[in-house]
Amino acid sequence: MGNNLKKEIKYIDYNRKSTDDKDRQVLSLDSQEDAMKDIAKKNGLRIVATLKESKSALLPYKRPIFDEMVRKIKSGEANGIICWELSRLARNPDEAGMILGMLQRGEIRHIKTYGKDYYSDDNSVISFVEFGIANQSSRDLSKNVKRGIKVKADMGWRPGKATLGYLNSKKEKKGEQFILNDPERYDRVKQIFQAMLTGNYTVSKLLEYANEELGLRLPATKSLPSRKLRLSELYRIITNPFYYGWYEWVRGSGNWIQGRHEPMITEEDFDKIQFLLGREGRPRPKKHKFAFTGLMKCGNCGAMITCEEKFKHQKNGNTHHYIYYRCTRKINPNCLERAVELKDFNKQIDGVLNRLSISERFHKWALAFLHELRITEAK
Repeated sequence: MGNNLKKEIKYIDYNRKSTDDKDRQVLSLDSQEDAMKDIAKKNGLRIVATLKESKSALLPYKRPIFDEMVRKIKSGEANGIICWELSRLARNPDEAGMILGMLQRGEIRHIKTYGKDYYSDDNSVISFVEFGIANQSSRDLSKNVKRGIKVKADMGWRPGKATLGYLNSKKEKKGEQFILNDPERYDRVKQIFQAMLTGNYTVSKLLEYANEELGLRLPATKSLPSRKLRLSELYRIITNPFYYGWYEWVRGSGNWIQGRHEPMITEEDFDKIQFLLGREGRPRPKKHKFAFTGLMKCGNCGAMITCEEKFKHQKNGNTHHYIYYRCTRKINPNCLERAVELKDFNKQIDGVLNRLSISERFHKWALAFLHELRITEAK
């Protein structure tokens, strides 16, 4: 680069480091800045602004300092960038395209990295390839991390920070940690459940018992000291299926996994607590059950009736869902009884049910029995 061109270009020194695993091999922000200043000094480059941020570049429009750099270039305050490598500028196609577009239009005259130079009149194919490698590297990293988390969850170890009363093991390398009992808090949290089971505590009274009598405290973090439980936190504890031994992963997916950690309470006790709270008990893994399977036999051969679903996909994009009940043919493989679609089957069931009635005496007895059962379960 000629001396005249060097004088015309005003550089922004952009430094970025995130907490991504991939970025752990990248220089610290201060080290990047020092290295770029040395390069600028050796090459006679004029830096008009130094910008630093600790943000991931995997997703676009999440970096305010990057946006500030773009505004400075758009306004003419700068027309060059100096950075450690192209991946510091972008790891996603949106922002990579933004930088390359500005380079092609001449808004950016020169990008100087530790080992390469990119000019506005260069063939930009190389730049696109290098940005693409950075983007694919981030995508591969994200997939690998998600895959590792899923494997850990399927093994019975819930990913993430352990709930109160438990600890994450520290000696194993990341991704292989398991969950163990917190010797300081496990028994105290267990006593909370036991107290609630007596039926003598409201949640507010239970909070007082946990904080004052048991002396239970949340563990300190890097930013917060140890403190007492709040009401909302206590409620989350006594309604969390993890303490019974199950967890949902991914949350909201309906996929329930039995954990390998030591449960604090039994299923029955957990459900009793939910009953006392006016809830319906622990969410169970969802299984697709059909209403009439296991209840009826084929009128022709005597085999059990089963149910199956069918989906019909049309060329126009519509999908039709059908449910059929049919003979299993376990007794007579040549049974000629045809399958019945659910809507027609329901009509037949309704016809049978409409002919049935119960006596007033049985009706009163059933209501009284259900009332007694509810009182017994609440004790």
